[in-house]
Amino acid sequence: MRTLPADPMQYFFHPNAIVAIGISRSPTKLGYGLARNLLRTSPVPVFLVHPEGGSWEGVRVYRSLDEIEAPVDLAVILVPAQSVAEVLSACGDHGVKAAIVQAGGFRESGLKGAELERDLIAAAAAHNIRVMGPNCIGVIDTRIPLDTTFLFSYEHLPGGLAFISHSGAACAGILDWAHHEGWGISRLVSLGNAADLTECDALLSLAEDRNTRSIALYLEGVRSGERFVQTCAQVTRAKPLVAMKVGATRAGSRAAASHTGALAGSDRAYEAAFRRCGIVRARTFDELIDWSRCFAETPLPEGPGLAILTNAGGPGVIAADSCEGCHLELSGLSSRTQDQLRTLLPPAAGLENPIDTLASGGPQQHATCARILLEDPNVNVLVVVIVPPPMFSTEEVARALVPVLQGAAKPCVVCVLGGTLAEPARAVFRKAGIADYPTPERAVAAVGALWARRSMLAVLDEPAIAVPAPRSAGIQGLPVEGPAGPLPAALAFRLVESGGVSIPEWEVVSSEREAREAAARIGYPVAIKAASPEIVHKSEQGGVRLGVGREAEVSKVFHEMQIRLGGKDRPGPLLVQQMITPGQEVIVGALRDPQFGPLVMFGLGGKEVEGIGDVAFALAPVRPCDVDLLLADTWAGRRLKGFRDIPAGDRMAVSRTLAALGGLLLTYPALESVEINPLIVLGQGEGAFAVDVRATLGAGDP
Repeated sequence: MRTLPADPMQYFFHPNAIVAIGISRSPTKLGYGLARNLLRTSPVPVFLVHPEGGSWEGVRVYRSLDEIEAPVDLAVILVPAQSVAEVLSACGDHGVKAAIVQAGGFRESGLKGAELERDLIAAAAAHNIRVMGPNCIGVIDTRIPLDTTFLFSYEHLPGGLAFISHSGAACAGILDWAHHEGWGISRLVSLGNAADLTECDALLSLAEDRNTRSIALYLEGVRSGERFVQTCAQVTRAKPLVAMKVGATRAGSRAAASHTGALAGSDRAYEAAFRRCGIVRARTFDELIDWSRCFAETPLPEGPGLAILTNAGGPGVIAADSCEGCHLELSGLSSRTQDQLRTLLPPAAGLENPIDTLASGGPQQHATCARILLEDPNVNVLVVVIVPPPMFSTEEVARALVPVLQGAAKPCVVCVLGGTLAEPARAVFRKAGIADYPTPERAVAAVGALWARRSMLAVLDEPAIAVPAPRSAGIQGLPVEGPAGPLPAALAFRLVESGGVSIPEWEVVSSEREAREAAARIGYPVAIKAASPEIVHKSEQGGVRLGVGREAEVSKVFHEMQIRLGGKDRPGPLLVQQMITPGQEVIVGALRDPQFGPLVMFGLGGKEVEGIGDVAFALAPVRPCDVDLLLADTWAGRRLKGFRDIPAGDRMAVSRTLAALGGLLLTYPALESVEINPLIVLGQGEGAFAVDVRATLGAGDP
């Protein structure tokens, strides 16, 4: 058995020689493109293999690996799926250490393809071969240079952006986009089905690549959520990560019989995971590339304040309007800055931020204004929005601006609005390595991504909220494994109480006498509720009665609920509970995501929670910054600050409750979910109380 390198991607970018298996002499075949690109770019020997032998445009073609006497590290395989395992075994016998399998027809095509993929991995593992793919296009490095793909042959421009993708078509689109617009990449990694090497392996390799300054990820899924979060948290400390997760639906969620399970979904889990490990999430392909390019070319801002310099009022206002949605703000300019601008610009010019030089603004006026704004200590970022001026060319304006923007310590981005007249200026900015965008909104959004990363880095290592270990005496009887399903109410209440959650005094009763005695001990008024775990929506089924104030009323309510919910022959348990002072009602919960593990949820409580959808999720264990985001992202959380006649709620009590629920799932592997709806949040310093609790055990092993 050979010792594998620390970097599993080493032989994909730095092999001693490459063999291409399955090449073609027909220019219409993918095998032709593969041979062409390897022979055009590879700095190391390339051997071509095809059973017919002969030559490929003057280069010898070997009939098999056995005819090649030299050692080879990397094989690029483009043969039918059913032949790949056999070819990999032959590669292993020859000493090949890494293989790119470009053929499709594997897991993505159905059960038969999945079986072929298992055979492929088994053959590779038997010879310690690391595999990229199958169903991928390979790798590109623009500086080695090396192109192992079969795509159209370009002279790829070197740049600082690396691209990792599960989609080969997305790779093809990115390369053509970059070539058309004149910006470069450092590396491209096409993972395909990621049967062996995954996005984590590619990320760790790119983290060590000195030419890569930012990384864009196009994800269809991840192999291991835990490893993904750990890897990204490690990589993002050194290099910005922007990710686009496709397939953002609820189809992957396990909708348990609870609000939490129904509201959670694979997309919410990915959102929480990205936040935890410092990934900036892109929702569109434009954002993925816009923001990755900006990270590759632009330093991070020290604050959210930006100045807008424009020669057209309307586009400047568009840029200003875009700030709020990106968590940015317009900088207040110093009096010194305003005095300098007043001296430089005509009286009709706009001297408040945005700064409008008017259509008459010339190249040097733009450059001088940019320098003045960058010197203002209140300005963290400069956004320049240019509309082709009537008396000057945009190229002249761009050339005047480049020395100022290129040498600035603060981040600068530009928008050149237009088409034919704008393109020469864009070319100038791209050649200078200054991020440019076709619209004001996209320019400001890119700045927003910069600020989002700065904010994420500030809390990346924030410790989790400390929670006491659950008191084991309080949860005697909690099964450590199946059967799956909801826990009895008494056990669910004891569970959350043991984790440190405050609960009004309560008792589960099964007879009228027990109900009267419990109400007398607790003290009137009381709430009486259905306690059967099978009843999820209690209020809709008549299973909740609040403010029961007399013994006779307890008896009446008991009998009514018994008949309505179970019948006289099947009386179900009821919960008698202390009434709590009215407060704000929220929902809090935790559930075990199959990919990323325990998630906590916060949102607006009540019976309409699923319809309203005012919820947000975070990974457990919960940090203070996670709670801040959960509250900031929901109306329920923002309302806790106080709104009109609604007093501020006890946010610290909410934080402790969320941390406690996450801690319960981390402590008990068999626990699938726990939900409190509602959690009644009282005024500041007065606490929060769980008045309805539901907990569920999972079907899997603990």
